Amino acid sequence: MFTVDWHDDADRKEETLAIIADLLGFSWTELAKELEFNEDEIQQVRAENPNSLQEQSHALLQRWVEREGKHATEDTLIKRLTKINRMDIVHLIEIQMHKSVQEQTSRTYAEIEKTLDHSEVDSEHT
Repeated sequence: MFTVDWHDDADRKEETLAIIADLLGFSWTELAKELEFNEDEIQQVRAENPNSLQEQSHALLQRWVEREGKHATEDTLIKRLTKINRMDIVHLIEIQMHKSVQEQTSRTYAEIEKTLDHSEVDSEHT
């Protein structure tokens, strides 16, 4: 399958993290454990974001992205969410990935056409 590196698309990355944070609810601590956060780190996220599960979920995901850098991928999140049986979230991420791939593909075709146009012009002048 053709995938787009979400590190090249900050808006989509933020949208994906927001979808997950909105839907995780109490599952955020399970996901935290799957992402190899220890109990102290989980308690720290709770203490820093006492008012809502969504804020806790978002804080967790932000920490994970900061910790993992370019290794923080949608694929990793999908695997971990599958492990904690949150297929509802996985399904939404996959829909969003598919939509983004289609947009990326259509842009790519436009770029290919431009490249072809330039190469034809170049070959006529040589």
